[in-house]
Amino acid sequence: MEDYKFFNTVEILDFLGIKYNFENNEGRQYPFKDKPSDILFNDGYITIPREGIEKIIQNKISDKDYSGILKEIKMLVHIPFYCKRTKNTGTIIVNVSVGFRYDKEYKYGDVTKSLPEVCYAIEKYGRKTNDFYIIYDEFNYFMSNYVMDTQWGIGAMEVVSSPQIEIDDNFKEVRDDEMF
Repeated sequence: MEDYKFFNTVEILDFLGIKYNFENNEGRQYPFKDKPSDILFNDGYITIPREGIEKIIQNKISDKDYSGILKEIKMLVHIPFYCKRTKNTGTIIVNVSVGFRYDKEYKYGDVTKSLPEVCYAIEKYGRKTNDFYIIYDEFNYFMSNYVMDTQWGIGAMEVVSSPQIEIDDNFKEVRDDEMF
């Protein structure tokens, strides 16, 4: 039986570059202006486009060629947070891609899982919506075994703060100012 690594949430945050953003002194944005101890991180989740995932699995099962369908799997990793100082919530969204080029050696590591293996894991652990898979229950397991130990690239990071809107029992917005 194969040994699986299991990275905890702090290691996954470090992998995604969130630790670096707290340490970086230039151009920090919210919530990275606060101390890491001021932020509470919730369990993350991943959204992955469904396009091509099922076709890879079907072609592998029926022993057909699956090359050319997908070259990499692109995903968005969402890390919800709560700032204790400002009492504000938000989500850190990181663009991650997993590549399967066997002809190159990347600084991130070798390809440890094949494209059909990762697609099957997405199908197994993800919940289907219309156009996406969402992986939330097995977030740490999926990140540990199918993303972090294979060829990956991390793209842009975006912080989305959630607006706070108060509504009454009639589902009308409660506002302090009389202008609206």
